[in-house]
Amino acid sequence: MYINPDNMSPDKPYSSMFPNEKYFSDPVLLAKVPKIFLILGCTYFCLQMLGISLLSEKNDDLAVSINGEEKEEETELIRSEKINSLGVKYEDSSQGLSLNEACRCAAFWMLFVKIFSQLVPTGFVITYYKTFGQTFINDDQFLSQVGSIAAFFNAFGTFFWGFVIDRSVYKVLCRNLIFYVNF
Repeated sequence: MYINPDNMSPDKPYSSMFPNEKYFSDPVLLAKVPKIFLILGCTYFCLQMLGISLLSEKNDDLAVSINGEEKEEETELIRSEKINSLGVKYEDSSQGLSLNEACRCAAFWMLFVKIFSQLVPTGFVITYYKTFGQTFINDDQFLSQVGSIAAFFNAFGTFFWGFVIDRSVYKVLCRNLIFYVNF
């Protein structure tokens, strides 16, 4: 709790029209805000550099070995029959659809709507949970802890659901999730 270790509540009303919407006015607390942006910027930079250093190019040399013998014919057959998730055949792994071609595919629009309908509401909740929570709860540290726990579950839930989706049929999984959420 670097910014607000004394658990101060917001005390300055936004305006006379909105007296319940309050902000912090303590100069010591407000002076810590620019420093935290520098700390976060350095942290994100270090994580990006770590991620970039871990990147490697995919090895497409798929030589099949049976009893110590390499079968190059089978490797060429595997390479020539590559099909991406939209059902488009391609020769090179860097080959893909242009923006115009992608916009004409139904799979692109289904994926766009799915991602948009998940990311936008999640972004609003992540952005405004504390502002909304402070209208009902005056304990800033409690709200910060709730937000931290939610971020933890969000981060590790991403890995969990990725693991589940990789090992199951997507349509069956979505149907079951819709059923469980609604009933």
